[in-house]
Amino acid sequence: MRNREIQVKVYFNNQEKKKLDLLCRQTGLKPSLVIRYLVLGYEPPEAPHVKYDDLIYQLRCIGNNINQILRIARTNGILNPVELEKHLSELKDVEQEMHDAFRINRKN
Repeated sequence: MRNREIQVKVYFNNQEKKKLDLLCRQTGLKPSLVIRYLVLGYEPPEAPHVKYDDLIYQLRCIGNNINQILRIARTNGILNPVELEKHLSELKDVEQEMHDAFRINRKN
């Protein structure tokens, strides 16, 4: 069942349609979603400049490095805090990059 049951028809002139098409291309969203964002007072987020798959790959690599460090530390009874801190810092950097890339900006 649809979450939205009310259908609204909207007519645009050529200039308005071009602007809507431009917003759709910039954001990668369907026209209905772009209009919904605008009605709710949000500026539609631009499509991210980074590739989501690349970020996920980076996160997996960092996670694997941290797991290997912890496995070695448990086996030997030691922990290398410098190495662990380095990888945790990389993880925070990638997380911030993801937040920046996928942030939705509110008007005002």
